Amino acid sequence: MAALAVGLDGDDGAGQVITATLLCSAIGFANYAAHAALFSRKSAMAFYARARRLIEETAAVLFEGAGFGLIRSALSR
Repeated sequence: MAALAVGLDGDDGAGQVITATLLCSAIGFANYAAHAALFSRKSAMAFYARARRLIEETAAVLFEGAGFGLIRSALSR
C-alpha cells in the first residue's frame, strides 16, 4: 500500500491503479516465494538450528527497544 501511495498521483485513472496493484502483488508474491524456497533448504535450516539462540536474543532486544520507545513516547505526551 505504501508503494501505491507514493507511486500514484491523485489524478491517475483506474487502469493505472489496477496495473500498479497487480505489479505490487506480483513483486510481493515473487519475494515471498523466493524467501520460502531459500529458507526451506537444508543448509538454511541447519544454520538456523545453530544460530537460533542468537537470532531469538537479537529479536528480543529489538522488540524490547521498540517497546521502551513506545512507552517513552506515551509518557512524554
